[in-house]
Amino acid sequence: MKKADWEALLPSFWETSRRLSPLENIVFLHILYLADIFDAALMKRLLECILEIDQPELRQFLQGLFNDTSTMCFLHAEYLFPEFYNLRRSFLKKLCGMYGFHMRTDKIRKRADGKIRKICILNHMLFGEKASPTQVSIQTGRILAGLGYEVMVMPLDVYTYIPVDTPVFRPVINVAYSGSKEFEDFHKEAYGPAIQVEYTDIVDLQEKMQAQLDKLAAFSPDLIVDMSDDFSILSYIYSQHFTTLFLPMRGYQSCSFFTYFAAIEWNVFIKINSVYHSIDPKQALELSTCVCAPEPQAVYSREKYSLANDDFVAVTVGGRLNTEMSKDFIDVVCSTLNRCPDMKWLVVGSESEYLSENYQNLLNEHKIRYILYENDLPALYQICSVYLNPQRQGGGTSICWAMHYIPIAMARTASDQAAVIGLENMIDGTAEQVMAYVLEMKRNPIFYAGERDKFRKRVLSFERCQNQAWKNMIDTLERRIKGKSSPKISIE
Repeated sequence: MKKADWEALLPSFWETSRRLSPLENIVFLHILYLADIFDAALMKRLLECILEIDQPELRQFLQGLFNDTSTMCFLHAEYLFPEFYNLRRSFLKKLCGMYGFHMRTDKIRKRADGKIRKICILNHMLFGEKASPTQVSIQTGRILAGLGYEVMVMPLDVYTYIPVDTPVFRPVINVAYSGSKEFEDFHKEAYGPAIQVEYTDIVDLQEKMQAQLDKLAAFSPDLIVDMSDDFSILSYIYSQHFTTLFLPMRGYQSCSFFTYFAAIEWNVFIKINSVYHSIDPKQALELSTCVCAPEPQAVYSREKYSLANDDFVAVTVGGRLNTEMSKDFIDVVCSTLNRCPDMKWLVVGSESEYLSENYQNLLNEHKIRYILYENDLPALYQICSVYLNPQRQGGGTSICWAMHYIPIAMARTASDQAAVIGLENMIDGTAEQVMAYVLEMKRNPIFYAGERDKFRKRVLSFERCQNQAWKNMIDTLERRIKGKSSPKISIE
């Protein structure tokens, strides 16, 4: 169904919604989502209905909805609305209270001098080498261990538990893997022997989360670096007992509870926070982070991908492109490809159903080429001309690596790498305006060279300061801790 068609039906959808109970509404709204009939107003309605449910026996179903509402807006940035993060924070607190968790305060040992010596990094999950959040965790852990801190990494495995029967709908998002421990061999090599990776191999959801709180109490970190990406309902508890620095995986907002929030660049944070108002600016601290690019492992030739030397080659990378690339984005790019015989597009990491169904001619002509897996992105970037980014919240690692070699063309959005790219280097406009920028670079070699050098210099300036940025951050946190009688700062 085309967007204009289902938008015409919205009044009848709302009329139906008003006659349903909160639980019935959730089922109804999930059906609309699965039918690709959804928008920001319906997402708000979904969260409001969830908050009306006061049945602890449905907590595991609600846990699935907590994961769903985060992932749905990660896949579809257009579903975000100004109250989104604050509504989800209320949801988080309410859901956490349904479990009856407790922190073993008798096991917690705090340093009298306020110094930070032990650091725990929390991840929502740990995957293999292809996963950007895992790469961020590895880089951060190695930097902190190199600075002399005792580091423990603990994946929360928020998707790994035995589903229970509920009288309602199954969760939208289903991740089929056995848990972070599945990648243990890779983690041992990547983190190195100085870093302890603590898995929680328990299938019962409530038992697993309680065990994770117990492990935090036993380790008693002086600092938690929270990379759980808005999936941790336990943040409401551990942030009340340990200084917690939240490191966002998707931009500049969060529904989690924390002591401090790491904002990559202050001006970008202020601009985005003025829309969503989910972070108290007094909790925000500037931390210039990015994922450092590896060296290319090989030298690729354009001939390998049926590309001519004078082709202008766009590339887009991501494991969720089927949902991250909107129909409008694909239409605009493909319209440009049809007009430009010497322009090609490499789509790397995943296919798009819409692209395959509607532009098979461009695929047959090799104007568009899918590359389902690429283990040497830097080598691939060296034969490309521009990185074309859809409007999404993710993509940070692939974008940072691309900046070493080619310009980035993207609309201004709450991307997780908006600060590294720079708001001033993003297009404040539509997909058509993004492609106009691409075509200007294609036409003007001098302009193109200037843009390429600008992006390379910018990412190199971020990479050079990673160790010092973390050292400065911990110095700042120690001063803050010493200046307070208690590290507890939570948004109620």
